[in-house]
Amino acid sequence: MSRVVVVAVLKYAPLILLPILIALTTASAARSQGPTRVYWTLGAFGAVVLSGYLSVVRERHAVARRRDAVSARAELATTLTSGTRPLIQALGRVGAGRDLEESRAALSVLISKAVSLTQALCGRYSRFNGKIRTIFYEFDDDRLVRIEYAGREDGTPPRPFFSYSQGSGPERAIRVAQGEDAVLVTDLDDVPPGSEYSHLTGKAYKSLIAVPVRAGETSYGLLATDSDIPGSLTKIDRSYMTFIAEIIGAAYSHIRAMESIPANRARRSTDHAEDPGSDLIEQLFRERKEGSEGNQGPSSRGSDAK
Repeated sequence: MSRVVVVAVLKYAPLILLPILIALTTASAARSQGPTRVYWTLGAFGAVVLSGYLSVVRERHAVARRRDAVSARAELATTLTSGTRPLIQALGRVGAGRDLEESRAALSVLISKAVSLTQALCGRYSRFNGKIRTIFYEFDDDRLVRIEYAGREDGTPPRPFFSYSQGSGPERAIRVAQGEDAVLVTDLDDVPPGSEYSHLTGKAYKSLIAVPVRAGETSYGLLATDSDIPGSLTKIDRSYMTFIAEIIGAAYSHIRAMESIPANRARRSTDHAEDPGSDLIEQLFRERKEGSEGNQGPSSRGSDAK
């Protein structure tokens, strides 16, 4: 029996069984006489008291969960504001790069910070304390190639790349990266057989989030986080992973826009000395000067001979 079923039984069984118990004990007390009737009456009273107590406990737990949810959202907002500031600054450096190489270097720094931040934030709002690992894959033609990862460095490194030739599992990862929707699987061991993620059952990681990195209609890669404990990754983790993936996507979009500019235009925008217009003017002055010197040469030599 899976843990989800056990939790559901413990949560809902009292709600179903206690009313039945109250009804049975009340009916038995009504049919009984003497001491037996007293016992059944006491049993019914005890069941009613227990039902009321459990209702109060559930209500208190619900209030506590709502309070914890509000606190978690406030903490998340604070964490995102302070934690993503370095990412925003790194994104600004990508946009402010004086040339393509400088912007690419800033992109590498941005990816490293994004992976480290994601690995540090994920799992903080779950009651399960798992070992978190975050990986970023970049599209190289039709393959996903690992660029950076953080977490569980003492274990087996994540897959270096995904390609269609590796089978249905890697193909599924590529299709997630090409899509628009983030994927959250809280318990990979509880995935039904034959489902789209059943091939992940039995892996070292038990909980998974995969978020496509894209800007507009273009996909640039995949940001993935996994944990060795089921249920340790939540919808909150998926939300800010989506936000971080959008930052990375914006940086890639800028780099691709710079790469689409012809090299001579890029050089002309950063170095006026290589402006073709300037070269043409310099060539005209040089030709005019050489022609002037050629016309003056024979008369000067003639004057000296005299």
